Amino acid sequence: MNDRPLVLDCQSSPIQTLLIEDKLADCHLVQGMLAKAADILFNLTCANRLATGLELLSRNDIDVILLGLLLPDSKGLSTFVKVHKQAGEVPIVVLTDLGNEAIALESVRMGAQDYLVKGHVNTDLLVRSIRYSIERKKGEVELRKLNETNRRTVVMVAHDLRSPLTAIQGCAELLHDGDIGIVSTTQQEMLGTIIRNTQQVSLLVNTFLDFEQIRAQTLHLDRDYFSLEGMLSAVAEEFKPDALARGLELRTDLGSSLLVYGGREQLARVFHNLLSNAIKFSDTGVITLRAWKEKNLVLVDVIDQGRGIPKEELPHIFEKFYRARHLDSSNPKEGIGLGLTIAQTIVEEHGGMLRVNSKAGKGSTFSVILPIAPERRKHSGSH
Repeated sequence: MNDRPLVLDCQSSPIQTLLIEDKLADCHLVQGMLAKAADILFNLTCANRLATGLELLSRNDIDVILLGLLLPDSKGLSTFVKVHKQAGEVPIVVLTDLGNEAIALESVRMGAQDYLVKGHVNTDLLVRSIRYSIERKKGEVELRKLNETNRRTVVMVAHDLRSPLTAIQGCAELLHDGDIGIVSTTQQEMLGTIIRNTQQVSLLVNTFLDFEQIRAQTLHLDRDYFSLEGMLSAVAEEFKPDALARGLELRTDLGSSLLVYGGREQLARVFHNLLSNAIKFSDTGVITLRAWKEKNLVLVDVIDQGRGIPKEELPHIFEKFYRARHLDSSNPKEGIGLGLTIAQTIVEEHGGMLRVNSKAGKGSTFSVILPIAPERRKHSGSH
């Protein structure tokens, strides 16, 4: 099959369908199936190379893509990744050979709407898959737009709440301290309640806005290569006075050559959160920050001997706004349940994982697993 795209026109007002497949026989087979569709019209364009398909996708108004994964200029899952990146809101149906379904299924996990096995497809199945994929993609796009609209509305309301909350808290503190007149003991207690609750709402608003900012920044990380052990050492030094003030010992055990690629400030925020929690929820004992290299991974543990987390609460601690029931919810310093969500978001954006192992009354270990810098994989053993 030559490099010139084969354009197969059906009838007027058809569904614009792009088939990226290098086998001419498969192209004619799909054409024949779509021509037999009783209640729907198609206009099929075939491209026998990935480069040709991407060019057609950029120049034409395409409704759906039928994608073969084995092409002369691209093979396997990378074919789907390249098409998906350019497809935008155009749904993709993967066409795979029998025996290669694992790759096709992975493409569905990564954003394909459906997959079909060659040799096991008829007109009804093909048409149904195309129509389903188009409608499902429309639903996804509408839901994403609705979620984004809701998110922006909440962010706007949160921004607007900041000023009146600051004014309420400031006025209540002036009254409470007697700066603008004598107040009774009962009035002081009531004003104290107003101040505490205003602080809690302000913390909620500020932390939520912080979370939204972090989430936006993780999508556009300013990545670079840096020494993780150097950053961890600096973070630990910041927290040693806090640990000492609570009668705790903060130890570090940091390996060398822990080169990572990512956002230094963002990852520092993760370990700020984990060390802060370890100190906050420990009354006695030792807090340990350790890091080491294992194969192609960098592992970091933050270990405490504090209150620990009950088994039934462990599955929920990374959920937004979740706070463990055994904590004192009346204390605004305990947080509002976004710190670990933010930490997990940052770690996952770096291709890593955040895990926890904890027992109530025994302490917790939070583990961050990150990929070592790509260039270090190529030269393992070099420093």
